[in-house]
Amino acid sequence: MSDSFRACAVIPTYNNPKTVGAVVQTVGATLPVIVVDDGGDAEARAVLIDLGKQGLADIVHRASNGGKGAAVRDGLKYALKQGYTHALQVDADGQHDLADVSRLLETSRTEPTALVLGTPIFDTSVPRLRLYAREITTQLVHFETGSRLIQDPMCGFRCYPLEAAIAAARHCGNGMDFDPEIAVRLVRSGLPVKNVPTQVIYPENGVSHFRMLTDNVLISWMHTRLISRRLLPVFAVASALLIAYLLAWPVAIEPEAWSAPEYDAKHWSATPPAGARRFELGDGYGPEDIDVDEQGRIVVGLHDGRIVRFQPDGSDPKTLANTGGRPLGLDWDGQGRLLIADAWKGLLRLGADGKLETLTTECGSRTLWFTDDLEVAADGGVWFSDATVRFHQPEWKLDLIEGTAAGRLCRWDPITGTTREVLKHLYFANGIALDPKGEFVLIAETSRLRVQKYFLRGPKKGTTEVFVENLPGFPDGISAGESGLFWLAIASPRNPVLDATANYPWLRKLLVRLPAALQPAPERTTRVLGLDREGQVKHDYFASDASPIAIVTSVQERSGVLYLGSLVDTAFGTIQPN
Repeated sequence: MSDSFRACAVIPTYNNPKTVGAVVQTVGATLPVIVVDDGGDAEARAVLIDLGKQGLADIVHRASNGGKGAAVRDGLKYALKQGYTHALQVDADGQHDLADVSRLLETSRTEPTALVLGTPIFDTSVPRLRLYAREITTQLVHFETGSRLIQDPMCGFRCYPLEAAIAAARHCGNGMDFDPEIAVRLVRSGLPVKNVPTQVIYPENGVSHFRMLTDNVLISWMHTRLISRRLLPVFAVASALLIAYLLAWPVAIEPEAWSAPEYDAKHWSATPPAGARRFELGDGYGPEDIDVDEQGRIVVGLHDGRIVRFQPDGSDPKTLANTGGRPLGLDWDGQGRLLIADAWKGLLRLGADGKLETLTTECGSRTLWFTDDLEVAADGGVWFSDATVRFHQPEWKLDLIEGTAAGRLCRWDPITGTTREVLKHLYFANGIALDPKGEFVLIAETSRLRVQKYFLRGPKKGTTEVFVENLPGFPDGISAGESGLFWLAIASPRNPVLDATANYPWLRKLLVRLPAALQPAPERTTRVLGLDREGQVKHDYFASDASPIAIVTSVQERSGVLYLGSLVDTAFGTIQPN
């Protein structure tokens, strides 16, 4: 390297004894290495001392852990004292593709006044929450610099002109906020930027020192400071108020921390549905549940409260009744009467004469809050779900984000006219299905991505067990089919943001504070699963283009055809199982 361009590598490390050695040796094959020990433990320090003794790196020891920014700042100062003009920053955890060291160096040599930034190309190992947070930070940095020069401000694989970097680093934070802040300050000082694509992986069982709460607060405060420099002081106050709002404004939910099961798409072998047909309602939308009478006529409950019947070919719609609420569950009782689970009105029955009567508005001693689905037993008893006692139907998304056990399984007795609370503490109690043999009841727990089984007979009578779990999406309606299978509607694929924030109640509260357009929302897809009595998946039909309908919430099998209902669509649909 020429006298005008003398580069070294600066590697900040805090307790990375398993990876730092390989990183040092690989980088050291190209340029001198300076490792900054940020107050690591005895094991990590011993590894670094050994690297120093071998002459593989200069080791700078800090007395205590000060954060990544503090370690990088010390490394840059040490490099300048040793006569270097440029420093390549490399993380010690093995995430970076070190084959790209020469590419970053050559770019820096060609443009010695530029800030050279690695632009990550992620594989499937990257945590979804990291991508979500990274995109937010990138958009904020674009605003703070008034440009899109910086493609990724968080990547710790970059090359600095030392004098400019040290001057900017004086004003930067000491933690994980250092990397984005120094990049912004260097751009503001007039440095050009060169972005170099580079592969980044998150090693299995890798060590991360990112503190979810503390570092996110530091990064939020960093953005507040940087934005305040760009805008009028009054906007700085507004920005602080916005952050305070996002972090502390009272909301209706009190989320429960849990660990969402890891989802692996490779375990699911979905096939496109065959024979998909779409039948427009003509008027209204949201045929949440669908059923077929003995004459093959299709009956649906719509968003405006109407119960509408169609001929078998989907023609000649006829309004049978209007509940004045939101009908969500439908089932025939064997006597030509239609039982209705209405979110607002409770459990209703529509007689063959068109008369609508209320069977119950309570379950146990508590008022029904969100009556969802139902199934009529052979003895005339009605099993039904009260999705949650926390929120009414229009606020269903709040219950999914909150994720608490506030749902119930209830049974109405046709002899006494009373309603018994069979199960409580269910996670968004949704679809109901009775075993044709009368041995159990199935109930979908939407927010837990599973279906529970409640035993009605045998040695397990009165107990529950998981029927199927770790589903590829949010389970909704479920029904017993003619072929001995249970058909389960998957309303929407799993949401990576909800999965990633499952164990962080404060983050889920933040989601609710966001504008509705920025909150997690269901995807418009079609998915239906066929399950045997043991919960094993026998069929998996999926269409990303929502063919025939979007957001499937119910499925019924009649004469070899699957009839599909939807929470939001303007049509119902059918597919052919194969």
